[in-house]
Amino acid sequence: MCPGHIPDYYLPDSSCIMIAVLTYNRPHRKTFDLINKLIYRGYRPEILATPWIERKQHTPLIAHRPNGNNMTTEFLARTYDLTYTEIADYSCLKDYDYILIGGAGLLPDDVVKNNTIINAHPGYLPNVRGLDALKWAIYEGQPIGVTTHVVNSEVDSGRLIERNLVPLNKYDTFYSIAMKQYELEIEMLSRAVEQLHQHSEKIHNQHFQPYRRMPRIKEAELYERLQNYLKNY
Repeated sequence: MCPGHIPDYYLPDSSCIMIAVLTYNRPHRKTFDLINKLIYRGYRPEILATPWIERKQHTPLIAHRPNGNNMTTEFLARTYDLTYTEIADYSCLKDYDYILIGGAGLLPDDVVKNNTIINAHPGYLPNVRGLDALKWAIYEGQPIGVTTHVVNSEVDSGRLIERNLVPLNKYDTFYSIAMKQYELEIEMLSRAVEQLHQHSEKIHNQHFQPYRRMPRIKEAELYERLQNYLKNY
């Protein structure tokens, strides 16, 4: 099986389709879980790591994304005997048929235009675009879900691949919902290439503007808003 090969039982007509996971050259929980899920599904992706740039850390009042993984992406690649390359720019992306985003900042327009880059957004598009999607979905009473899509030059837009709601029940907490959403995000991203050829709908987002980080004064209202959300669910 060639590097990055998509299993034949998913795409019978493919012989050697190359996929890569774009991420950071540091420990990264989402990349760790995504690679493990891809391996489980029979993929052999290559890992492309960009330099981690230290920025001013945002400290939310309520943290909800899982962390706690200390394994670097390079060590992860050695563990599974995957090709690992640290890249300084995105010129090598043209060598791959599909690039899955494990972790990345905003990509230049020419990069997303000339490559098939797939993202999993922790929000139900187009209703909840931008940052802190789960929190804004609860706060604004929007659907809580996950969307996989082919990236374009607009924020959380492009070609829709798959969109699903997070299953909820009245006993859920903020953190149980966050974990269910995260697990769905990893699952959907790991199967996105298989789903890509079954969908061609464009995400129509003209009525929904991207959210910014949720201010702490609004975060303080989230638990009360969640209770109302679940009552009306």
